[in-house]
Amino acid sequence: MRYKYENKKRKYRKMKPRVGRIAILVVIMIAIVGLSVFGVKSLMGILNPPKPNPIALYVKDTSLFNEKARNAKEVVLRDFAIGKELPRHKPLPADMKIACLTFDDGPGYESTDYLLGVLKKYDIKATFFVLGSKAEQNPEMLKKIIKAGHEVASHSYDHPDLTKLSPAEVKQQLDRTDEAIRKAGGKTTTLLRPPYGNYSKEIEETIGKDIFLWTVDSNDWRFKGDPQGSADTVLGTVQPQAVILYHDIYDSSVKSAEIVIPKLKEMGYEFVTASKYMELTGEY
Repeated sequence: MRYKYENKKRKYRKMKPRVGRIAILVVIMIAIVGLSVFGVKSLMGILNPPKPNPIALYVKDTSLFNEKARNAKEVVLRDFAIGKELPRHKPLPADMKIACLTFDDGPGYESTDYLLGVLKKYDIKATFFVLGSKAEQNPEMLKKIIKAGHEVASHSYDHPDLTKLSPAEVKQQLDRTDEAIRKAGGKTTTLLRPPYGNYSKEIEETIGKDIFLWTVDSNDWRFKGDPQGSADTVLGTVQPQAVILYHDIYDSSVKSAEIVIPKLKEMGYEFVTASKYMELTGEY
């Protein structure tokens, strides 16, 4: 029995190194297979890298991409705004009728007060491009405009041709008007209608406001005392998406608007403010 036991021990001792070698080989094989799989995946990642999600950037200053901007370091983050000011809606159907009533050069006195009554009657919100000087002279009327829920925007302080002013003078025109609007309880406006519609690229890029012009000129200043003549001009030139220019400082102008509003309603127009018009159409 002792012989058999010793003999088994010797056999076990002979097998022990062999088992160890097999275990080592198994570990090595597992490692090789694992590294191979990882290597293939890594190689695939290099050859076919995952595509990043696209990011929409609105470029405020396209001059950064001219031939002088060859060094990418010149393009800095402050010149971009992710997702800002991109079109929020698809283009409107060509036959969709919206009208934006705008009134310049006020606030007036009796004429503006009468106009507010007309707008209330037809449940319409308009946009008033006010002069800072007039706002200072007649703050109570401006407060009334704001309280009625109408939009207030800038038309400069005292109606100069902004293209003939220095940058500092342009800034002063806008700052004084913004201050007059704030004193009346309004917010700092982001919209500017430059007097005479005159502006330069430099003005547009530096004022920090959106330029908002018009598509239909009532020529109300030509038809003083003749509201029907001004109304006929509007109705004869109106397009499906229209920004209509009036001046609320003339009695005949607000009487013209009183003629035009129900006619446009009958034609199927929806009335919107300047900001809403921009939002819907992407146009200024």
